[in-house]
Amino acid sequence: MPENKKIPNTSLVKFNEALLKLNKSNFVDRGSITEALHFITEVAAESLNIDRASIWLYNEDQSAIICSDLFEKSKQLHSSGVELFKKDFPKYFEYLQEERTLPASNAHTDPATFEFSEVYLKPLGINSMLDAPIRINGIVMGVVCNEHIGDFHTWTVEEQTFAGAIADYVGRAYESFERFEALQKIKEQQIQITQSAKFAALGEMAGGIAHEI
Repeated sequence: MPENKKIPNTSLVKFNEALLKLNKSNFVDRGSITEALHFITEVAAESLNIDRASIWLYNEDQSAIICSDLFEKSKQLHSSGVELFKKDFPKYFEYLQEERTLPASNAHTDPATFEFSEVYLKPLGINSMLDAPIRINGIVMGVVCNEHIGDFHTWTVEEQTFAGAIADYVGRAYESFERFEALQKIKEQQIQITQSAKFAALGEMAGGIAHEI
């Protein structure tokens, strides 16, 4: 009898390959958070087969989230700057604090996303959303939004797991970028100290020569 061969989960393979691609990228190491965000949203949109993938971060007083990058696959376009205020969508912001992912197959009626229906979803033709909070040290700092235009889409377990992994990656990317910036500042300070010491030494040398003359 032929051996039973396990059929690979093609979605899982695809998502693992996408995460591997992200881990191999070096945008953050080069200090380019903008390029990193562009790459992440493009990978998310392509892997989930959606038109819109975006990354949002809380403002300083956590009263709103601001779009750091939105990628629209059909237009091959990146944009940023839109704000969504907690006072306008209180239920959504509550769910962000509580859940690992928000898989809204019908985003117009889902308890986490229904508040967006009239002002955001319908105008853009979005029917399904899969959002994942970005956590750094256990604190929600923002959210990755994956939006499906067209027919309603039921999000699989694999898709939800992938969305959560993307959000985790974004959190690590920001942590790495903050460390990169801190290191750059230290290097700049060291250069300034070295230059100041050199100028001081040259000044003393010039003063000594003038005194001898």
